[in-house]
Amino acid sequence: MQATEITDTSPCSRPLPDLEVPMINAMVTCLESEHRKFSRLIVRLAFAATRPLDGDTLGAPQPALELWSEIQRDLWSHLQIEDELVLSWGAAHNAIPAALHEAINKEH
Repeated sequence: MQATEITDTSPCSRPLPDLEVPMINAMVTCLESEHRKFSRLIVRLAFAATRPLDGDTLGAPQPALELWSEIQRDLWSHLQIEDELVLSWGAAHNAIPAALHEAINKEH
């Protein structure tokens, strides 16, 4: 019986095309920057939402509503970028395990 050679078919097993590397770096840098922005906004939202309400204010405090509006506005485009570029590229190049890809899709 002859042993067969196992080849690595992951995208990391071969060089990426010259144009793909800068594109991937730009996407990762952009998404990383947005993740930091969302982290700051979420901390500010949590702080604003836990502040006591003024006696005249009904409902959520205005700063919390404004922060939530900003998060909602920016989050949709961020998720579209992740879905269309990162996840589709990862799935096409077998760079994201199927279980992880499914979990991410459910989360979104």
